[in-house]
Amino acid sequence: FRVKDFQFEKDKEFFTWTQQKTDSPVSVPVNFISGNIFKKYSGGKKLDQTLFPKLSNQKFNKGLTLLLEDLGFNRLVTYPKKVGSKTIDTDPKYLYQMISSHSGRRTFIKNMIDQGNMDYQTIMRMSGHKTISEFLKYVSVSPKDLEKGRGLYSPDEKSDDSMLKEVTDTFE
Repeated sequence: FRVKDFQFEKDKEFFTWTQQKTDSPVSVPVNFISGNIFKKYSGGKKLDQTLFPKLSNQKFNKGLTLLLEDLGFNRLVTYPKKVGSKTIDTDPKYLYQMISSHSGRRTFIKNMIDQGNMDYQTIMRMSGHKTISEFLKYVSVSPKDLEKGRGLYSPDEKSDDSMLKEVTDTFE
């Protein structure tokens, strides 16, 4: 990305750019961290200069792996893959070996969902997904997520007895 590829709408505090893969505009709100990163890397640059140092995906991912190894992301994880009906790649690997630049996109989407204050359409606009089927490939459901459903329709503590009686009377 070049500096001019980002439109910083100061009054709205959004970054807007055109996604390379889909040629669609994407807007995301600026937060403290992203705003400071933009200021750091755009300061003193001309509009035609690149915003960040140029790196291939391979070099970026290699640097990310080394960084995460230094930071101690060394928990063993397994992430088996299916090819047809056959399961492959079942050997455990260190977490730092499994994370790539694309993991950031998945993490962003999962964190937005877990915050619980945005609907899927909003998150899709921020991540640049045009179809729900493509978006849902990025949505993972953990056992912890399923556990959240347990308390979805719990009555208030004050009305436990009356609610229980009402529900049981309904089914008699």
